[in-house]
Amino acid sequence: MPDAATAALRRQVTRRNQVVRQRSRLKNIIQSILHAHPVAACPHVDLLGQRGRGWLSAQTVPADERLAIGRHIREIDRLGEDLKTRRA
Repeated sequence: MPDAATAALRRQVTRRNQVVRQRSRLKNIIQSILHAHPVAACPHVDLLGQRGRGWLSAQTVPADERLAIGRHIREIDRLGEDLKTRRA
């Protein structure tokens, strides 16, 4: 049995991994939305970086898909902020 500090650290690592997996899942959902419509591949390395987001906002997708992409991006940003605060 690990001591209390080790058990707490293991829980923290597990929770962080869950947040990272959730963020990856949301990025994959955005990619699947783009693949479902005639959208060319993003020319930028990071679809959710500054240039990638600019490219993404210029793409033509149905309004409901645009709303879903926006919702997923907001959730990705929130999870990213959560990861930053957990490191401290």
